[in-house]
Amino acid sequence: MSLDATAQRARFENFEHDFPKIFTDELVAPDHLRITLTSHQKGQPFTETFDLRRAP
Repeated sequence: MSLDATAQRARFENFEHDFPKIFTDELVAPDHLRITLTSHQKGQPFTETFDLRRAP
């Protein structure tokens, strides 16, 4: 696990897991969280990103 308080980001890694191998949370803005899941699928790098925003 690595934390970057200035960038407001946390990164979790588990290379023994099939999916995701890397899980990153980033607070982009006070109302915007970005979650990035990274792994390999069929031998190719694969990234899935979710942008979550607080509802008004």
